[in-house]
Amino acid sequence: MEKRRVSIPVSLAAIWILLLLVMNSLKVPHHFRIGIYLNLFFILGVIIIGLYVQVKKDKEFHPFVINFKNSLKNAGKYILIVVVFLFCYLKFINPQFLKNHVKAAIEQALSVPFETIQENNAFFTDKTEEDYIEQATQSSEIMGDTTTVLSFYFLGMFLISVMYSIIVPLFYKKIVLRL
Repeated sequence: MEKRRVSIPVSLAAIWILLLLVMNSLKVPHHFRIGIYLNLFFILGVIIIGLYVQVKKDKEFHPFVINFKNSLKNAGKYILIVVVFLFCYLKFINPQFLKNHVKAAIEQALSVPFETIQENNAFFTDKTEEDYIEQATQSSEIMGDTTTVLSFYFLGMFLISVMYSIIVPLFYKKIVLRL
């Protein structure tokens, strides 16, 4: 019977999901921010381990373009799994998370006296306080929407994975293969 191996992106994504769920159940403060930092580390891990396994399996170091493509492909699998989980997390597992952030953002925006806002922001010099409240509420609700949060999260992880996919193969070729 052939032994099936779990891919690196799937296994690291599963570890990240479990860590986020454990932190959420233990009510760890700022668990979402910690999850972001773990994602940065795990994307790097996916790329480094994937490149190492590829070189070990093929017994050669491929040209930069192939290494970049494979690194980005592995990171893409990881990112898709994470984004799908985050959608489920924000919609079904912990729907109050974004609502609490929206409420906190509105409270923070309204904590500043309106006169100070008018002095520091030319847009509100001829507006009323009700206009400012409406604008602050709408802005907070837009930034607290699940689609907006997931779009920014996906974009950030994608840009980081592109950067890592460029840096890691270069580092691997220039330093690791020289040893």
